[in-house]
Amino acid sequence: MSTKNCNVTRGAGLVDSLLSTIATWLDYDRDGYLDLYVSYPDPITGDRLYRNNGDGTFTDMARQAGLDLAPDQSATALGSGDFNDDGWPDLYLAIALQPNRLFLSNGQGGFQDATTDETALPGAGVGMAIGDIDNDGDLDFLITTPLSLFLNDGEGFLPITPLPPI
Repeated sequence: MSTKNCNVTRGAGLVDSLLSTIATWLDYDRDGYLDLYVSYPDPITGDRLYRNNGDGTFTDMARQAGLDLAPDQSATALGSGDFNDDGWPDLYLAIALQPNRLFLSNGQGGFQDATTDETALPGAGVGMAIGDIDNDGDLDFLITTPLSLFLNDGEGFLPITPLPPI
């Protein structure tokens, strides 16, 4: 077994000197290759959506995909899942001290802002979990700080805050 350094990030185009706070893997364009969304709490850069080119390299596609958010809207927690059950991965971004954002896939490799008053709950989410908590076939999600549960009823999200005691 070789002990040779196998770090391929530089050649893949995933190296920079910025501090990243959170990331998630998803196949946003459904080409069979995992892509990477990375949040940077940088006042200039903003978040990035790295498209996997299928050849071991990645290209930032945030602007082309409709995710060119202002740098002060970097996610502190994020998650991906098919929130509207159309077969395409969507993104939810919890953003510190600003309204959170829900982006639904447009089915063509891009996203549309689908944030509503219910999903825009501001906070400083530091964690997120996605699952079908009420077993109805729709993905629900939980954000921390403030602790908020969002139940998906198939038509939209119902925030349950504060959570009832366990």
